[in-house]
Amino acid sequence: DEGAMLHIGFNKDLTKEEIEERIKNNTIVEVMNHIPVKAGDCYFIPSGTVHAIGKGCFIYEIQENSNLTYRVYDYGRLGTDGKPRELHIEKALKVMNLNKLEPENIQSKTLADCQYFKVEKLVNETEIKTDSTSFKCLTFVDGNGLIDGQSFNKGDTFFISANTKVKIE
Repeated sequence: DEGAMLHIGFNKDLTKEEIEERIKNNTIVEVMNHIPVKAGDCYFIPSGTVHAIGKGCFIYEIQENSNLTYRVYDYGRLGTDGKPRELHIEKALKVMNLNKLEPENIQSKTLADCQYFKVEKLVNETEIKTDSTSFKCLTFVDGNGLIDGQSFNKGDTFFISANTKVKIE
């Protein structure tokens, strides 16, 4: 949406003590990078980087299989019980990157490549192949058509097994 933003990392180097104080005073957002975003933007956010998804964003977030999130700030939101949701400040401070970060909007074919996953932007592909070492996850961010005879629309995701070839029409 118009005015959509991501908040990624800090705009200056910080200490643990300053982070703790800013969390207590509800000013942590003031030292974060605020990035206006539009459709097609891509940011790789390394593990340990404080980040938040602003209003008006529709995102596709890929992460290593840890199922672990530490919440250090929650904009005053309440849980289903009507109480503030739990924060994980001590745990987060042990793994948080406190250094200044300059987020980069990645516009190359390879959007992310780390030890846990690789993300590539494919345009007008007619065939996807996998080798024996890994599967692929294919998400259509626009358009519609057929993948091996099965229809797809914007937002649909398909898992392609290892040693497989699929045709896209």
